[in-house]
Amino acid sequence: MTALVILFNLQDTSENKNYFKDILFQNIQFMVIIEFIINIYSFSFWIELIFIPVFVLISFLTAYGEYYPEYKKVGEIGAVILSFIGFTLFTLSIIHIIKSIEKYANAVELKIFLLPIILSIAFIPFAYMTAIYMEYEVLFARMKIFLPNKKLLRFAKRRLFFKKGLRLWKIKSMTPIIVKEFFSGISKDEIKTVIK
Repeated sequence: MTALVILFNLQDTSENKNYFKDILFQNIQFMVIIEFIINIYSFSFWIELIFIPVFVLISFLTAYGEYYPEYKKVGEIGAVILSFIGFTLFTLSIIHIIKSIEKYANAVELKIFLLPIILSIAFIPFAYMTAIYMEYEVLFARMKIFLPNKKLLRFAKRRLFFKKGLRLWKIKSMTPIIVKEFFSGISKDEIKTVIK
């Protein structure tokens, strides 16, 4: 999974509590090996040029059939065709690897296989910190509406950070509480109670 996709989908953390755990498991599951094997074998340029639009069209038809129940048969046929294509590509790749095993059984190929996985896993902490930063930004912007007193606002921000820290779901849980409980005349003790 690319870093850009992870960053664009950071808003999914509000719906999916296990977003970062899911990314981690996606990078270490068995499908990664299958995808790597399939990508080893490549056809000639002209076959690829014809094959890709056909593959995309069948994928669209499959998705269309899944989305609209009246076209369910189209989706099922598309899924069977896609499965057949996938199985064929996998078989061709395995045959190609077996025929030239010395070419693929080396440290360079292992690095090529492991590098994307390692880079994706290494990117997760950065993405997590970005999600936390975004949540705090939204939270602090809302607090600014309810706390016009800058000194009180700074106190509330510090208190919130020390209480919730880097726990994303704890920070997210504060948004409805702040909207409901904060008001312009709130005192320091009341802020402490609300954040606690």
